[in-house]
Amino acid sequence: MKKIELFIHTKEHIQKDTEPTEHMKEAHRRTIWLENEQLVTSIHSWLPADEMKVKKIVEDFAKCQDLELVIYDRYRFWDNMRAIFKGIKTTPAVILGKHRFTANITHNRLKEAL
Repeated sequence: MKKIELFIHTKEHIQKDTEPTEHMKEAHRRTIWLENEQLVTSIHSWLPADEMKVKKIVEDFAKCQDLELVIYDRYRFWDNMRAIFKGIKTTPAVILGKHRFTANITHNRLKEAL
């Protein structure tokens, strides 16, 4: 089975407060860590809209063409090392065989690479 590799990069937002609110004390009962005298109360991760769109395109393409889809998230250390090793500098990026796509990733462009 042929494989298609997708490289994405999850973003994160760290919510910081100087003091936990009563609601946080009651509801969560946890502190993640203390950083520069500010209480880190939560970490929110998300995938940017352009990367979400490409992910859906690649998932649909892999399903239609019966390809093995491997997704690497540059947010994770080892996935980032793999991207560096393969020369991926921007995301989203797709590797299909010997073809690399970093811009204008569409179903038709992927089909032409097969």
